[in-house]
Amino acid sequence: MRRQVWFGKQFALSFEEYAYSYMKAGASAVGGCCTTVAKHVEEVVRAKEETYKCNRHIYIYI
Repeated sequence: MRRQVWFGKQFALSFEEYAYSYMKAGASAVGGCCTTVAKHVEEVVRAKEETYKCNRHIYIYI
């Protein structure tokens, strides 16, 4: 199983853009770690809403 990892500000994409790309690639879970803040959770939720306009379950782990 291949994992993708977000490394923060040094990359051009936002947390939301990474979450969106992971979900489009088929991820069933998207999460964060100790530096994840409320803004990141909101971005993942927006990415989920954009990716899956239906009621598909995406698990958000923080």
